[in-house]
Amino acid sequence: MRAFLAAPNGVLWVDLEMPSDDEFKVLAEVFQFHPLAIEDAHKDIELPKVDIYPGYAYLVVHRIQVDFETCRVSPREMDIFISDHYLVTVHEEVSQSTSEVAARIDHTPALLSAGPDVVMHDIIDRIVDRYMPVLDRWEDEIDALEEGIFIEREGDAVLEKALRLRREVAELRKSLGPQRDILQKLSRRDIPHVSEKTALYFRDVYDHLIRIGHNLETHREHIASLFETYMATASNRMNLIMKRLTSLATLFLPLSFVAGVYGMNFQHIPGLDWRYGFTMICLIMGGMAIAMLWFFRREGWW
Repeated sequence: MRAFLAAPNGVLWVDLEMPSDDEFKVLAEVFQFHPLAIEDAHKDIELPKVDIYPGYAYLVVHRIQVDFETCRVSPREMDIFISDHYLVTVHEEVSQSTSEVAARIDHTPALLSAGPDVVMHDIIDRIVDRYMPVLDRWEDEIDALEEGIFIEREGDAVLEKALRLRREVAELRKSLGPQRDILQKLSRRDIPHVSEKTALYFRDVYDHLIRIGHNLETHREHIASLFETYMATASNRMNLIMKRLTSLATLFLPLSFVAGVYGMNFQHIPGLDWRYGFTMICLIMGGMAIAMLWFFRREGWW
């Protein structure tokens, strides 16, 4: 690699996948990157960023790792060093985007000879494209949650899924803003080592990221409306329960009154000595209950 870097022509791409400490030494001993840039590449950076150094630029972009079985999404960092003659990518996990680009270069070597900025565009473009299936999956999940809100037995499960989905959308939106700024700088050639021709392609990636941001904002608003709908539905169910309990308590008020009157310790109460007195009182109380239930149903209280 040293001999190749010393040559006046040619393009070199070095991809460090899950690098060891010895492999990290390549960044300092061969490419002679700044210690601060190497330190940033060695640790996790919370948000995407770009730093300009003499002769090269250092970028931190976020890709996503998706578990489609649980629909969980977690941002993953990729460190990129780019100059006019080389491209260095560093990532701790297997990157499907870099693997696909490497396979494409094996099939079409002219892609690498087009320049490091072209290879970097191909990698970032594939990273951005992987957002769309996730957003489509989230949209389907939000629709399913919206239907589940109105199923009483699924209320708690819906709330738990909505909370998890809101957290993942927020985490993705947090990294998307700085990443969008980086793509805007690349499309405007504010970052060196990007040709005017490649900047046009970065502009297309930037437009895709803008649309993804709008979709994420729509998802965030939709999830917020899910919480409002859930609270309104839970309040409505509680009101319905309270209404029925109140109606039930009201139903027993006159019955308790009649039972209380005939339960008083007096000798001369009408009907006490009548053979069918108890039966008649039960029929009267049953009739009162039926009449009140009919009234409650007519008024929509039951």
